[in-house]
Amino acid sequence: MSTHGISMTTFIENCSGEDVTLMILEDSLGYKFGSFVFDDWKHRKKFYGSGESFVYTFKDGEDV
Repeated sequence: MSTHGISMTTFIENCSGEDVTLMILEDSLGYKFGSFVFDDWKHRKKFYGSGESFVYTFKDGEDV
């Protein structure tokens, strides 16, 4: 957050136009998590997409 901020609007603007997005985050305990998205990011009031996207989590040293 200190590097890229926390604004969802900024995030969507930066990802706009990308067909595929891999997001990787790490928390203060070393857990990694994120998503793999097959759709363009847009502001929507309802769910959208192809259903092929997914989220994940793991910690170093654990089986992935």
